[in-house]
Amino acid sequence: MRKLFFSLLFLHLFMYLNGQSAELDALQTQAQQALKKGDQKSEALALKKLAEKQADLGNIYDALRNADRSIQLYRELGQQSEAYHAYRTIFTIHQQLHNGDKILEYALPALAYAEKIRDTLLILRMKTAVGVGYSEKKQFKKATQQYLECLELEKRLGESPTYTNVSSAYIEERDYPRGLEYARLAIQQCIADKDTFVLAISYVCEAYAHARMRNGSAAQASVAKIEALAKALPEKVIDRDLAMIRHLANAAEGNYQAAYRYAVQYHSIDSTLSSSERSAQYAALETLYKTKAKEVENAQLATRLARQRTWLILVLGAMLTLGGLYFFQRRQMKIREQLLTAEKELLELEHQQTLLTQANYERELGDYTQLLLEKNRQMDALNQELLQSRQQAVLSADESQVLSAQLSNTSILTEADWRNFRQKFERVYAGFFDKLIKLVPDATEAEQRLMALTKLELGNDEIAAVLGILPESVTKTRYRLRKKLNDADLVAVVRGM
Repeated sequence: MRKLFFSLLFLHLFMYLNGQSAELDALQTQAQQALKKGDQKSEALALKKLAEKQADLGNIYDALRNADRSIQLYRELGQQSEAYHAYRTIFTIHQQLHNGDKILEYALPALAYAEKIRDTLLILRMKTAVGVGYSEKKQFKKATQQYLECLELEKRLGESPTYTNVSSAYIEERDYPRGLEYARLAIQQCIADKDTFVLAISYVCEAYAHARMRNGSAAQASVAKIEALAKALPEKVIDRDLAMIRHLANAAEGNYQAAYRYAVQYHSIDSTLSSSERSAQYAALETLYKTKAKEVENAQLATRLARQRTWLILVLGAMLTLGGLYFFQRRQMKIREQLLTAEKELLELEHQQTLLTQANYERELGDYTQLLLEKNRQMDALNQELLQSRQQAVLSADESQVLSAQLSNTSILTEADWRNFRQKFERVYAGFFDKLIKLVPDATEAEQRLMALTKLELGNDEIAAVLGILPESVTKTRYRLRKKLNDADLVAVVRGM
């Protein structure tokens, strides 16, 4: 539901025309000409528009760099309001990266500034952004509070209240009754405003709440209303989320075959998954619904067994013959064998599901490690770009020195990165750090990180890249660890943990 909410929210707020190469070149030319003339105001405006187009086209890092430069120029000009209004491109970029911390880093100071100058419209925009940041961090109660305050501001400005944001936030909190209540308020408001686009979104929220409350028939009724408004939504969005709602509605009604079919349809449309992730999702779904089907089959067998037992006991009581008893025993034996076979198959399916889950954890850990390595490569690329800009005299000496210092002080492996890495690592190698602390009680944080990366069989250069340090520093840390382990082989120690 959170993916649906953010995709539709930003689609509704920042619906731009797809940028073309010629338009990007024109904006870059405007920015360069303004820089040569020393016209900071024109340069800031051109960079702001350029960043918006690049963000639209998915050129995230170029957009981020140009947006930061635009904000810096507005601040140098003393145009704080323009700087904060330029933040919406930053929010769009970090929302695509699902980086709630960065959204809040920009939005909270902007909100404080807006409240200081009493700019109600800017307050409304920043509170919406703060709500998005909290949602990305899965702090849904805080997000809900921000959206409720936005309702009051919209009423003060005479604008139509955005009940859909509140509905989505409550649904993310799993407070489905309140989510349903605000979805219905949104539907009434949209009908009054004749806003077909948001009306379709509101019906999606209503259908999702019904499905999560296991009210399959009500969810299907909402789906029918969405289909009537399908032209108001982008095709991929409506197809994807209708598939998810139908999946939940059919699962609530116990129709697992249809639920599985719509779940596969949803994941085949969802563009946020890689091919390997989609294959893993398919395998997990197939195992899940086969397990559900097997449970139904087992229940039917158990019911059949109970009925036959009662019937045959009555027959035996009436006939009082050994022939009747013999028949009953043979029948019971056959059904017990079927039950044993079904239970074995169920245990095997559950075992397969456990193996799939472990394989997914290992894949996530490997992908995240590669992401950290890619982050270092991005930093190297930015340093090279800075060097080229300095040689071409695009930036002044002071600007180059400031940007170089900022890049030098940027942490390759942040605390948030390490927490995410450690969480994924412990899901694959449970108890690793507990064993490490018992083995080396005085192990430093750097030594713990090195041991974990050694467990992944990374070389010195790769470990240095992930940690953002020199290979010589990795060698020194290894030497200190060997001394603490009485010159034991680090690789052999790690393998045994």
